[in-house]
Amino acid sequence: MLHHCFLDLAPSSTTAIFLRHVFSQGHCAVDVFIVLSGYCLMLPMLRSAQPVPLWPFIRRRALRILPTYYIAMAFCLLLIGTVVGQPTGSNWDASIPVNARDVVLHILLIHEWSNRSAFHINSPFWSIGVEWKIYFLFPVLVALRARGGAAVTALSAMALGYAVWWFIEHEGILNPSPWGSSPYYVGLFALGMWAADLSAAEKRAQLCALPVRLGFGMLFALTLTLVIINYRRDWHWIPVQVLSGFVGLCAAFALALLRAGALPRAARVLSVRPLVGLGKIGYTTYLIHAPLAQIVYEYVIVPSPWSSTTRALLVGPIFASLTVAVAIPFYRLFELPFHRLSRRVWRDDRVPLSIRAH
Repeated sequence: MLHHCFLDLAPSSTTAIFLRHVFSQGHCAVDVFIVLSGYCLMLPMLRSAQPVPLWPFIRRRALRILPTYYIAMAFCLLLIGTVVGQPTGSNWDASIPVNARDVVLHILLIHEWSNRSAFHINSPFWSIGVEWKIYFLFPVLVALRARGGAAVTALSAMALGYAVWWFIEHEGILNPSPWGSSPYYVGLFALGMWAADLSAAEKRAQLCALPVRLGFGMLFALTLTLVIINYRRDWHWIPVQVLSGFVGLCAAFALALLRAGALPRAARVLSVRPLVGLGKIGYTTYLIHAPLAQIVYEYVIVPSPWSSTTRALLVGPIFASLTVAVAIPFYRLFELPFHRLSRRVWRDDRVPLSIRAH
């Protein structure tokens, strides 16, 4: 959210340049999100030896994410048709104009396969299409984990994902850009599953050992260094897709260590109520923040008489306040009911038919 907020700041003051630098790596946040998704979906599986039936699982995930996604799409189209439909030279220009083809591809959740449609309607939507397709592989990954172990499954998924990405990059198909089909995200998703396995109760003592924490510190330092160097070299030194692998591995170990209790200070910070609240509305926030960033840019920042420094200092609080103010009712009205419905369906699917009949 803050990445898109500061992306349009003109680098005309030290403060603006600093904020643009700090929040420049929005793509890394998507990497973390994919790992976190695999982690969260794997946690319930650790308590069950049962395989994951594909269609009941897809039905639950569809209830969880698709209605909110489609409502957010309608919300974006409404704003495009009224207040943010004209080019202004900002980052939002990548989302417009919108045609019937864009709408159809987004409805089918294959828009990220097209470099012409991936960013249209709402540029962050590209990752929703990627995530949706990974869900169809989740039962396969769970079955492979049961046969070969979580580590082998994660590393194999990483290797296969990057092999497919290399192929489509070589052939120039299916939008191989960092904001396209992204098959290597299957590997990052599997890393999240591995993190859940590593943080199981019987393995937590090993994770808390000093050598493991030092190893994580070195991995974190290496990843941060690569991200900074890559940014300073205008993203040409290492392909963004390859950098995602380092970010994903770092995020997976961080999740495992957090759950094991090896990072108590970080865990306390992440557990404060405001951050927990932001986490609850995180999916809604992700879906609706981009057009709101354009509203702030077009109707508040550009016409304001403020200096560049004042604009840089105020755009974040204004945009964050507006986004949270819209996201909270949006979450309660549209996301939360379907979230609860998907949980009820999940509980019903876990109850044997004989018990339900009784």
